Amino acid sequence: VDHLGLVHQEDGARRTLATAHRDPKFLDDLYRGLRRRRERWSMRCAGEVNEVALAADLLSEGPEVIVVFHSLIGHSLRFAGTMAEPFEPRELRHCPATGRLYHPLSRHRDRYGALGLLGARVAHDLAERLRVDDDVVRLDWEGAAYA
Repeated sequence: VDHLGLVHQEDGARRTLATAHRDPKFLDDLYRGLRRRRERWSMRCAGEVNEVALAADLLSEGPEVIVVFHSLIGHSLRFAGTMAEPFEPRELRHCPATGRLYHPLSRHRDRYGALGLLGARVAHDLAERLRVDDDVVRLDWEGAAYA
């Protein structure tokens, strides 16, 4: 899973938008089947165990996540294909060590952990409304300011 929330095969020579899995049903089924096993995320399918992991460039400091939000539609953060979490502006979290933005999971917390990463596209879309002062992130959202 990359910084945009796209899923790629590990053995793919080039990881681009064109080579990413994009079928919403496939992605939803993949995430619904994910289980945490022995410190790894995996899914059983057709007698095999397939591992799912974040891209290497996302495995630095910061919270461990498997959910990367690829879009924000209204008050809904989307991941996988069509799976969603409610967006609560006051719940936005910033990791000073990486500069990344996270949002707590509520509907899917038991399965995927406490946080999801705001993918690059979502962070970019919010950038004009964000201010960072001394590691405190402020978001202007629908006429209100959240920190």
